[in-house]
Amino acid sequence: MKELISVIVPVYNIEKYIKKCVKSIERQTYENIEIILVDDGSTDKSGIICDELAKSDKRIRVYHQQNKGLSEARNKGIKEAKGEFLSFVDGDDVVFSKMYEKMLETLLISDADFAVTGVVKYYGKDKKEFDPITKFEVVDEKGYWRSIRIEKGIKYNVSCAKLYKKELFNDVEFLPGRVHEDEFLLNEIMPKVDKVAKVKGVYYVYRMREGSITNTKKTVKEIMCSLMALWDRYMYFKNMRYKEDQAYTLMCLIHIIRFNDENIEKTLDYEILKRRILMEYKNKKNRSKDILVRVKTYLLVKHFKIFSILKRWRNILGA
Repeated sequence: MKELISVIVPVYNIEKYIKKCVKSIERQTYENIEIILVDDGSTDKSGIICDELAKSDKRIRVYHQQNKGLSEARNKGIKEAKGEFLSFVDGDDVVFSKMYEKMLETLLISDADFAVTGVVKYYGKDKKEFDPITKFEVVDEKGYWRSIRIEKGIKYNVSCAKLYKKELFNDVEFLPGRVHEDEFLLNEIMPKVDKVAKVKGVYYVYRMREGSITNTKKTVKEIMCSLMALWDRYMYFKNMRYKEDQAYTLMCLIHIIRFNDENIEKTLDYEILKRRILMEYKNKKNRSKDILVRVKTYLLVKHFKIFSILKRWRNILGA
């Protein structure tokens, strides 16, 4: 295999992590890669470390820009990429040494548009959560949405832990200024996809840092972006008549509203979107045939306190 893989790493104030991240990419068993580091206006030593790393490996290229956010950093990497295939690695994460060898081999054999593999969520030495892919499989666009619904986990929604044909990004980019940019991107890419290859195993380590978006109280912007990304997806499913994916996404939308409604400052956009979502639930044609999804959605709408108690006990029991 001689295909060039462009690995895009956005960098912003991660001086403690970036060297370990880059070294994990350098150690890949598949060596025909270029590593594109985009320093997004870091105010610590991250940019300096990137320049030092580039001196020791000719496969590394560094770009410095004013702080524009994660989406713009990734878009800069896409613009500068020379490879036939693209991959994104967050600058505080690491990858296992055989990831690109396995992913490219699987992608080429299956002639898929992109490949995806499992991840391990790393909270520190004392806590890890595995989100694996348990078997090799090639699915179509609808099958990929079904995987999100049935298997859950973060591996399918995030942009990392994947290897894409670069042509998928010919008219697609990460939306600047948005949170949940990965979900927005997936909404844009999936209608163009014929096949996705699922690579068995776990090859990506996703660091869950203290103070990250995942671990802090969500702002109105974060909640609205989450709702908007899922709403776009919901409307796509509705137009495509993917009934069960539509119903599951409606449940997720209502879940976000119910668990955040009391804790955010209400805006007109939020109230309008909330009203539209609840109106969709009132239409019985939009409800799931899956009993569990149907019951969960009903409890979220009609008996939220009961749902909260059940969810709390489920978390305590680890069910």
